[in-house]
Amino acid sequence: WYEFTSYAFVSNEIAANIFHGSGIATWGSFACSFVARPLGGMVFGFLADTYGRKPALVGSVYVMGCASVMQGLTPCIPYVGPTW
Repeated sequence: WYEFTSYAFVSNEIAANIFHGSGIATWGSFACSFVARPLGGMVFGFLADTYGRKPALVGSVYVMGCASVMQGLTPCIPYVGPTW
């Protein structure tokens, strides 16, 4: 629950820098994590049951690492400009 709480604390900064100040888009992306977590649990649970725990763990760490890198590479509005 740590990441959900920290997201709630910085939601104003996220809205200003990524979503053009839109609180709806900010909280909509927050809501996606509540949907993605159980779906990921089902997918990786199935993979763990089928192929074993090690491939499922390696795949989950790889996906989380790629997602973290993509979040770090997301540019802010001043760099992209208000084009979208």
